[in-house]
Amino acid sequence: MAVLDRPRPIAFSVINDEGRVDARHLADAMDITITQLAAILGTKPKSLSESPTSRKIQEAATKIVEMMDDLADFLQARRFAVYWLRTPRVELGDQSPLDWLMKGKLEEIRDEVTRTIRLQPD
Repeated sequence: MAVLDRPRPIAFSVINDEGRVDARHLADAMDITITQLAAILGTKPKSLSESPTSRKIQEAATKIVEMMDDLADFLQARRFAVYWLRTPRVELGDQSPLDWLMKGKLEEIRDEVTRTIRLQPD
C-alpha cells in the first residue's frame, strides 16, 4: 500500500496550473509585500506586479518556496515559518532572515534553514 504525500503548505498555495510560482501568492504566503519580494528576487516591484509568473523569477522563487515549505514542515505550521523569517537571530548578527533575504543572501538563508532543521549550529 502506497503512502500518499500530503501537499506542502506553501507550494500548494503559490504554484499555478502551469507549474509556475505566482509572486503575488508567494508574497501573501510569506506575509510580505511585493516590494519586499521583488528585492529578494532581484527584480523591480512593477515588473513583478505586471508579470508575477515570469520565467526570470522562477528559479529563485522555487528555492524560496522549497525553503519555506521545509521550515513549515519542521515547525509544523506555515505561520511559524513566517514568524521564524521575521525573528532576529544571533547567528545573523541580530538581523532577521527576511533582512538577509532582502540583501540578496538567499543561499545563506537556505543554509541557515538547513542548519536549523538539522539542529547543527555552525
